[in-house]
Amino acid sequence: MNRYSRIFFSNYFNLHMKTLMLVFLIITLTNQSITAQIQIKTDSLKSELAKSTEDSIKYKLYGQIIEKYLVFNPDSAINYASEYYTLAESNKDIKNQIQGFIHKGRALYTKGENNEALDTFRKALELINNSGEKRTLPEVYAFLADIYAEIGDYVRAVEYYQKALTIFEENNNTKGIARCNNNLGIVYYFQKDYKKALEFYKKALELGKKVEKQQGIISSLVNIGIIHFNLEEYDKALEYYDNALNKAKEQNKPQMFPNIYNNYGNLYLKTGDYSKAINYLERSLEICEKQGLKIGIVMNYTSLSKTYLKKKDFKKAIHFAKKAYNIAKQINEREIIKETSHVLSEAYKNLGNYRKAYEFHVHFKTESDNLLNQERTKNITALEYEYKYEKEKQKQKLENEKKEAIHREEIKRQKIIRNSFVGGFTLMIFLSFFIYRSYRIKNRLNIELKKKNDQISNQKEEITSQRDELALQKKEITDSINYAQKIQQAVLPSEKLLSSFFSDYFILMKPYGIVSGDFYWVKKIDNYLIIVVADCTGHGVPGAFMSMLGIAYLNEIIRSQEIKKASGILEILREDIKNSLGQGGSSNEARDGMDLALCLINMENLKAQYAGAYNPLYLFRKGKFKEYKATKSPIGVSNKEKPFENNEIQLYPNDTIYMFTDGYTDQIGGEKKKKFMVSNFKNLLMENHLKPMKQQKKILNDTIEKWKGKKDQLDDIMVLGIKIP
Repeated sequence: MNRYSRIFFSNYFNLHMKTLMLVFLIITLTNQSITAQIQIKTDSLKSELAKSTEDSIKYKLYGQIIEKYLVFNPDSAINYASEYYTLAESNKDIKNQIQGFIHKGRALYTKGENNEALDTFRKALELINNSGEKRTLPEVYAFLADIYAEIGDYVRAVEYYQKALTIFEENNNTKGIARCNNNLGIVYYFQKDYKKALEFYKKALELGKKVEKQQGIISSLVNIGIIHFNLEEYDKALEYYDNALNKAKEQNKPQMFPNIYNNYGNLYLKTGDYSKAINYLERSLEICEKQGLKIGIVMNYTSLSKTYLKKKDFKKAIHFAKKAYNIAKQINEREIIKETSHVLSEAYKNLGNYRKAYEFHVHFKTESDNLLNQERTKNITALEYEYKYEKEKQKQKLENEKKEAIHREEIKRQKIIRNSFVGGFTLMIFLSFFIYRSYRIKNRLNIELKKKNDQISNQKEEITSQRDELALQKKEITDSINYAQKIQQAVLPSEKLLSSFFSDYFILMKPYGIVSGDFYWVKKIDNYLIIVVADCTGHGVPGAFMSMLGIAYLNEIIRSQEIKKASGILEILREDIKNSLGQGGSSNEARDGMDLALCLINMENLKAQYAGAYNPLYLFRKGKFKEYKATKSPIGVSNKEKPFENNEIQLYPNDTIYMFTDGYTDQIGGEKKKKFMVSNFKNLLMENHLKPMKQQKKILNDTIEKWKGKKDQLDDIMVLGIKIP
């Protein structure tokens, strides 16, 4: 993540950092005078390469040419990296073959060819492991981590950064340690684990101070400020921005000013100090315009448009949003197109120009859908590529083990033959008569024994082969499902969010298999907390895929639309699911979808709203029970589609609410092998709702396990209980 380790230009677009920072870098380097200087230098190096006859000098010149081409002409960098490797291969020079792979992998990564870059760095890793040439091992680990982070495989990105970090620490390589800590911070930032990101950023900052790398220190200060910004700790964020600006002024680093001013502007935009926000954004914009930095210009235009929209100066909001929109179109930056479309739609709506407002609202929705689809495609591609690699790796491992086993057996056989020959020859010298007689008997017995051994060996090999094949198939399937479980767990919300609002709650989640078709989802928007418990069509892998689709759409609905009505969220979710599955209502199409309960709570006044698709909400208050019934219509296509009913509930301290799926009540068991039933479930809650939530969870779990007995679980089970503080 060498390019990721640069300072964030803005916390507003940091999820698209690689694209934005690469554009920023290219624009900087493509200044006409700088580009001309690079081209002159490159031509000079190519001339020297053509004249050179010594391989050591050629390697050095190839490396310099590749570095010059790396950013502004990656295709040429790839070609020269291939020539570098060919030269090393012809000389059987392992060290420079590895370096050739590293040069080519970097160029492919810069170009955006992530799969090819992964393949190239894996070849470098294989060559390192086979040859014992470990010098560049941490560098290869770090580049593999960069690519895994780029394709969204954060688990493997962390794994490879940790491997690189361990070796850098063993070698006391402070710069390498700082780089890994900074990039681990970025990976955890992408996963919204801000506390973990902060921990690594601070380590990178301290290491940067040790090696006196001023630009790295300024980058770390801004990154830490952005973390505090996202944690809504605005005073701390401002403190780190101030330190970064002072350091940039002390070290005469004016190229850092627009980045820092932009972050000031976005902070004041968030805190509502619009005058200061405009002041800092205009200062950043002025520098970017002088330097011709398009990405800086477009990001400042976007932030200014949002600021003027907040100030209700709709004409200026339109002015800056249009400028940002047009540049974003030129450089194909879809996130900015989406955001500016939203600003334009809102501004035109407030000015009464509903035609324009609708036009840009359509653009906003289109770009939102496109970005969502890109993210899904990226995740699926990463999983497919990783599964293929692991399968090939496992196959190679089995083949190597088979060859080693055959070799061991051959050595053992030769040893037995040699010992038998020596023993027989010695005995024959001293006891020729007895040896002759014994030889005939032994020869006959050996022939019979060999026939029996061959029969037994053939049968054993056949049985072993069939057993190993079945075991391997089972392992591959189980490994794939276990990996899918990691992905599903990653997208489920952390229980930390619930625990920050409720001291007494429980989540009973018992999947039918490794992965679950039931899921819960929690989101905080302003003063509102939204809680969902859902049951998707099917269970196991099909149900898990549907659950991930539901979570993705819920995130998108809450992020892109200001909806403060529970039933409204369900209406939009139903349309999104139908559109995603291509459900039009014909009789022969799949009826996939989900049943769910959604509760929206204003945490300031405890006013709540509930809406449900087949799944009800239970409320216990002072020993009394009330059921809020769900609308009998699913999230998906239905023969009799109904609008979802919105229920308003005034909650009070010590109220207890329960949301659940039908897996618990439909479980078969008991002496008569019948369903547990809703009535028994209500009675169980009535008897225990005043007890602590952790104790309730244990009672519910023990009860259903006892009821089930030795019978199989029939469906995923999910029950969520909350006591209102």
